[in-house]
Amino acid sequence: MKYKVSLLTHQFSRDGVVAFYNSLIMQPVFVEGRIAKIMGALGNFEKADFFKALDFVPDALNLFQSLTENKIIVAGHVDEKGIVQWYADEYTGRPKVKIMYMILTDLCNLACEYCVIEQFASDHVYRHMDEKTAEKALLTFSPLALAGEQSKIILYGGEATLNWKILVYVLSRVNEMKEQGLYPQTLEVTLNSNGTTITPERARMLKELGIRAVAISLDGDEIANSPRVFKGGQASFSKVIQGFQNCVDAGIDTGISCTLSEESLARFDETLDFLLKSGVKSLGFNLMKPTKGYSVSEGYYERATECIIKAFTVFRENGIYEDRIMRKASVFARRAIFPFDCAATGGNQMVIAPDGAIGICHGTLASRENFVSHVDQGFDPVANPVWQEWSRRSPLNMPACFSCPALGICGGGCPTQAMVESGSIWDVHKSFCIHAKMILEWLIWDLYDSSVSQRGAPPAT
Repeated sequence: MKYKVSLLTHQFSRDGVVAFYNSLIMQPVFVEGRIAKIMGALGNFEKADFFKALDFVPDALNLFQSLTENKIIVAGHVDEKGIVQWYADEYTGRPKVKIMYMILTDLCNLACEYCVIEQFASDHVYRHMDEKTAEKALLTFSPLALAGEQSKIILYGGEATLNWKILVYVLSRVNEMKEQGLYPQTLEVTLNSNGTTITPERARMLKELGIRAVAISLDGDEIANSPRVFKGGQASFSKVIQGFQNCVDAGIDTGISCTLSEESLARFDETLDFLLKSGVKSLGFNLMKPTKGYSVSEGYYERATECIIKAFTVFRENGIYEDRIMRKASVFARRAIFPFDCAATGGNQMVIAPDGAIGICHGTLASRENFVSHVDQGFDPVANPVWQEWSRRSPLNMPACFSCPALGICGGGCPTQAMVESGSIWDVHKSFCIHAKMILEWLIWDLYDSSVSQRGAPPAT
């Protein structure tokens, strides 16, 4: 039988060692560089050719078995495009809404330079969600939340706490609906907030009403936080810190949503030190998305990813969960396909605007693109063409991603940003592509270094 190096196999080199990596199997095989060079020259080969070319390798049989088991080497007739299509059929095309974003208001008391909220037209009339709309939204989500998988409601804005009355109503009503069997007991409600209006009393009320977690937007110390100012231009840092601490003191699981602005990257050691001293146990880094009011410098995504990796290595030694790398590290460790990086892809979320419009991505709240239904109309994601299309928007279904080493672990980034960058959700999210490839290569060599440390010798043959 003829063999070949799979079209899904990629090589990563460092210090004379080569990592062979199949982008869907996701189990690296480490070899000496000279072995990789010989294998690259074999073309289509018989098994005997392999052993003849590598007769200097003492355990060539074990190497061959490892290479075939992990699909680095495959039978010559294997159709890799057909294999990718099988994975695409297996993992995509079945929208199932598990997350509902409730935009309680599109108004915010801050004027962060990089925020999508700042993209509203100058004559935009800001709006709070009213009780009637909130009730209809909760009823719309009820059958979807009962469908069997872990479901979640995310209270969002603008600044959601500016509509405090409805925020309290939603939390209270969810508790009632759980008792009535309209929501599963496992449903979680979380809040994203800038923290500036969360007083000790409000924090205690959130805890009493059963909020699962609060994510406070905080980009680092006072200097790193300088783009996050009140509408009048005053610094917000002290108010944010007060709100964060009030949530912690109330016993709420409180995390940080840290956007890596140019300011925070410029002083990342200070940013990292601040986050460590904050006492936070979970956080997520956000990559900048250029807006009409805020641009990023050349090389931003490389620098931001390097900083995220640096932070992750520190955080894991201190028991701090960082979401952006962990969502990839966990699937890498399990060798599990990661078809979607955001819940909108996969058709797994719905967004309720303050006026009751239903969309798939909160990033298009200003333009209202892909807001195609309303809480007054009823909503079935399985029958909706937007949710159907987004449920397939994965690298597994994108020809441009076929030859990418991060095919199985990337998730495709943000469709909305791909549309901004290139005109279609089906275009590659180029800036995220940089990030995903860097994370993958780091994971591969982190595994290698860990193996060397544990065994005292490289696992390479």
